[in-house]
Amino acid sequence: MNSLLDNKKEACKTYIDQTKQLITLASAFIVAPPGLIAVLKDRTEAGLTADTLCYMLAAEMCFVLSVIFGYIVMGSVTGSQDDGSYDVFRFATRFFSLAQFVSYLFGIGVSLILFYELLA
Repeated sequence: MNSLLDNKKEACKTYIDQTKQLITLASAFIVAPPGLIAVLKDRTEAGLTADTLCYMLAAEMCFVLSVIFGYIVMGSVTGSQDDGSYDVFRFATRFFSLAQFVSYLFGIGVSLILFYELLA
């Protein structure tokens, strides 16, 4: 019985580490507001059209959502630790974890489209 609880605790630790890493990756792609203002101020010099601006903002929104969903996942996992269940398979944890991952992947995909548009 004790080894089962230890296994669940270890699974929780791994889940938390993976969530933190994805939060860090998504955070790295978020453009700092001063940099974004500088790009928007000189849109023509930066080569931003209306389409590429939309791609840029969509990618940013995806990465911000990924970070927010990651924090919700962390709260959900913490809640399962608090009640002693150490359950990483509960619905809220799995739902927001998948939402975090999908929004990160969409952010990467939209960023690739943006880079292609800027370089083409």
